[in-house]
Amino acid sequence: MMKTRPIWHDMLKLDLLSGLLLEALVLLVSLLAFHIRYPRLTFSRSWFLNAMYLLLMLPFLVGFFGIAARSFARGAWVRALIRLSLPAQLIGIISAITLCLLPPYCSATRNPKQYLYFDKMNTEMEHELREIFPSKIPQTAMDVNYQYYKYESALEETLHLSLSVTMDAEAFQSEADRVQALPVLADADRSSDDTILMLDTIDKQGIEIHITMDRQFRRVIYSASFRIRK
Repeated sequence: MMKTRPIWHDMLKLDLLSGLLLEALVLLVSLLAFHIRYPRLTFSRSWFLNAMYLLLMLPFLVGFFGIAARSFARGAWVRALIRLSLPAQLIGIISAITLCLLPPYCSATRNPKQYLYFDKMNTEMEHELREIFPSKIPQTAMDVNYQYYKYESALEETLHLSLSVTMDAEAFQSEADRVQALPVLADADRSSDDTILMLDTIDKQGIEIHITMDRQFRRVIYSASFRIRK
């Protein structure tokens, strides 16, 4: 009768198990440690994160194919994969730690029904954004385009918020008066002609603010962006 060995004495089984645990750890940290409302994978956003995702799977793949090779009595493959098992575990651990610091999720939405729903952020920053943007999208607004994007990690924080709407004449004039009276825009750079007024500024928190008002088409475009490396 063949003697069974504890799992920590079988490197292939240990790789298989540790690979699954590391992937679960990254998922849990991303979902629980960071405040996320609209998670979306950022595979297309960073080659570095893509590489980390692939390396995170290495322990699981080495363990899986090693056990499969052992089952089919492929001795050479088993020996080769056993030699890779410890390096694969170390690479997997490094990748998992990296992805816990740089979570593989961001928060994003284009749904106007989620207008001004924010993830957790600085109270003063949230107050200012709510001051710059209209409190709600007018019911009579047309051609509404809304975008919210937030990414936060231990190394950087990025935020982008934008809204563009076409209004009726009365709502447009009321909004134009409100925007031009905002204290945060008192010293903004102003560019204007017969039909378009553009306001650009960077506030004391580093938020880049751009507002365009098109009198001809009664369209207002709001944009606020923030990025800081910690």
